[in-house]
Amino acid sequence: MMFRLMETNPVLETPLVQAWQTGNETSIVSALKAVSKDAGRSDRESLSRDVFDILGATSSARVRNASALALVDLEARDLVQRIVEVLRRKELAKASGTLLFALNEAAASLPIGIALHIIELGSFEARSEVMRFFAEERLSDASEPALAAAAERLAVLAQSGEAEVAEAAEQAAECLGFDGGEFRPRR
Repeated sequence: MMFRLMETNPVLETPLVQAWQTGNETSIVSALKAVSKDAGRSDRESLSRDVFDILGATSSARVRNASALALVDLEARDLVQRIVEVLRRKELAKASGTLLFALNEAAASLPIGIALHIIELGSFEARSEVMRFFAEERLSDASEPALAAAAERLAVLAQSGEAEVAEAAEQAAECLGFDGGEFRPRR
């Protein structure tokens, strides 16, 4: 991967670039944790783009989580869009808690389809973060028909044999205004 920061100044190798080039997960995470402290105002945009590249390219949950938190610290412009893109990868539902935390820190909205997927397949941490989106009514793609469909899906999930899924589904349905088989949207 060619970092954008190096494209603008091929001589410049930041600690982040050096860490990525080693391939050592611990070094990359350490560099990501330090990136916002080391960044001057003019570096933030370039560093954000490099962190976006890492976020999209890594298969490591630790690196992905550190990238998301670094983007929050850098106050990256496209943070919400890029994290939502990563969350659309269905295989990441169980490891999405920190990504959702980053979106919550940015006071962003979450597409309702992703929220439902995480209630069904996510970890306890991820479900807890998703519940903040429901409670604070920060769900996007939430037209009246989409909310009605979500309420139906939540009713099915509430019957799940898995207690945590059922409880989260019930809480989310309540936040949407779904009460015992009757849908009354809050909006």
